Parts: sequence; C-alpha cells; structure tokens
Amino acid sequence: MKLPLSLCGAGLACALLFAVSPARAAPVVLAGSSYTVSLTQASTPGGFSQHSLNFDGVAETFVHRTDGPVSLTVQESQTDLGSGRYAIDIALAFSGGDPFPDSLLSAAVGIGSIGGADGLNGLDLARPVALTAFSATGLTGSGDLLFVDYFPDVGWLATTPWNGLSAGGFLIAGPWARLGLQTLTLHFETRDLLVVSSPGTVPLLALGLLALALRRPRPRPPGA
Repeated sequence: MKLPLSLCGAGLACALLFAVSPARAAPVVLAGSSYTVSLTQASTPGGFSQHSLNFDGVAETFVHRTDGPVSLTVQESQTDLGSGRYAIDIALAFSGGDPFPDSLLSAAVGIGSIGGADGLNGLDLARPVALTAFSATGLTGSGDLLFVDYFPDVGWLATTPWNGLSAGGFLIAGPWARLGLQTLTLHFETRDLLVVSSPGTVPLLALGLLALALRRPRPRPPGA
C-alpha cells in the first residue's frame, strides 16, 4: 500500500512533535489535602499559633492571638511553570493588629505543625519533586516591601525529594516584628525528579516510521 506524501509527512511530523514534547504534569500538591501553618505567638514566649488548613485555593480565616486578636486569612495556589516545574504560594493576610508585636521574640512562620499533637503536617505531594526556590515576601502597614531568600540555606533540597515542609521542617524567621505586617507570602518552586513520557509517544513515533517505510520515490520520467 502506498500512502500519499501528504499523509506520510503529517504522520512523521506528528510523531516527532509528540516524541519531543514532555507530558503535561499534574499539580504537585494534592488538591484538598491538609497541612498546617505555624506562627510564633507573641503573647506566649516559645509558643506557637497553629492552624490546620486544606490545600484547595479557598481562603480560610482564623484568629491569631498576640497582644490581642489578629485576623489571619490563608490562601494557597500552585502554578504550572512548564517543563515539569511548579510554583506553590501560601499567602497570609493579617488584619486587626500586628501579628508580631513583640520584638523580643522571633517573628517566625512555617509549613508544618511545630510541637503540635499531629506532628509535622506538611504539604502532601503527588510525586517526588525537588525544591529549586524558597522565599518569603511581606508588606508592612507603611507600604514597605520585605523579601527574604531562604534557598541558599536549604540548597541541598535541590537534588533530594522535598518533604513538603518549609526549610525541611523548621520555622523560618524574618525581619517582620513590630512592623505592622499586613501580608506574608511563602513562595516555593519545584521540579519533577521523575520524568514520565507521554503514553502516546511510542505509537505516534511508530506511525511516523511506518509512513517513511511506505513512502516510495516517484519514478523519474524517461530522459530526465
């Protein structure tokens, strides 16, 4: 059987296109899974304010008690950056007072319950990923923008499976005390450690090779 040249070319083009195109990865964090946000609680030296949440993109509001009740709203998101990379953001918004009013105590926050009865409840990951970026951005009541890059301290996580905890399971500190912090966003970036090819790659590549095998050169006219 002889296939038209147009069909041969189309089959080969499709095969090559899908053979070199990576499979689109599913989100890194399991939708609806539970995790914990922990913050230092200034009214109790050494204590923590811990809040259990669901990773579903829906804002959840709690009371974070310091010298008075401060409203804390947490919302999460994850973004496909392409090529097996994802960005994960945990956004905290405060209102009703300063969440860290005591300069004598460390202003710290983390993913995972620190000292809680449920242990370290971090983000539930769908597959093995490595952490490639980790930072925090804050906005104060006076409009000052704060930024802290934590990745140099946890760079070893770039080649090992991430456990879904901030800084490998520790609270992170920043220049946030007595500044009237209004927002704080923890930003993580990951890359897949296991690359899975698309299920359709092999059949499409076989189709392209078959098209080449069935393609015959046109006979040359006499005297050409």
